[in-house]
Amino acid sequence: MVKDNQFKPNISKTYEQFVLEEQNLEQQDLYPELDYEDIGSGKGYGPTDKGKKKSSNNKTEVSGQHLINTLNNKWGNDNFNLDVDGSAIKEDGVNAFNFTSSAGARAGVGGAIAEVGASGSIFRYDDGVGDLRIGGGSLGGEVGGGSGGVTARYTAQLDAVNMQSHGVQARIGLDGGSGFTAGPGGVEVKAVGFGVSVGKKMGISTPVGELSVDFEETCNQQ
Repeated sequence: MVKDNQFKPNISKTYEQFVLEEQNLEQQDLYPELDYEDIGSGKGYGPTDKGKKKSSNNKTEVSGQHLINTLNNKWGNDNFNLDVDGSAIKEDGVNAFNFTSSAGARAGVGGAIAEVGASGSIFRYDDGVGDLRIGGGSLGGEVGGGSGGVTARYTAQLDAVNMQSHGVQARIGLDGGSGFTAGPGGVEVKAVGFGVSVGKKMGISTPVGELSVDFEETCNQQ
C-alpha cells in the first residue's frame, strides 16, 4: 500500500522565490555574539562595546593639515591596517591601563601615506564622542605625499591630561615632536614641541602643552 505522502511532486522554485530566500539568508546574523568591522574602513579596530559608535580618536595616527586620507576615504583607496586596542579593565567606556597601537599604509587619489603609532594611559574614558586620557604617553609618525598634500613628522609625548572631543584637543604634558605638514587644508610646522598650525586645524603647541581645533572633524561630528 502506497501512502499518500510517499511521493511528492518536484516543484521547481521560481526565480523570485530563490532571490527572496537568498536575501533572507544573507540578512541573518550567523554569529551575533561577535563584533566585526571592515578592515578597509578608517576607524580603529580594537575591542568595542556593541552598539556604541567608534571614536575617531581610537587610532593613534596623528591628524594634520593634509587631505590625503580624506580624499582616499571618499573616492576609494587600497590600504593595509593593523590595530590593537586593549585594557586591563574596561567597562562602559572606562578603561584602566589602556594600550593602543596601529600601523597602516594607504594609496589612492589623495596620494600615498604610511602611519605608525602607539599610546598608553593609566586611565581613559571614551564614550565614542570624547576621549579623556590621564597619565599617558604616545609615539607616532607619518610620511606621505600626493594631491592631498605632503607630510613628514613624528610625535613623542608624555601627558598628564589629554582631552579630545568634536575636533577640539587640549593637553598638558611634555612634547618633543617635530615635523612639517602642508596641503589644501593649511600648514603645520613643529620643532621639538614648539609649533603652530594654520588652516582647517588651528592651534599652537609648546613643549609643555597644546590647544587646537580641527574644523574638519568638528563639522563631521555635527
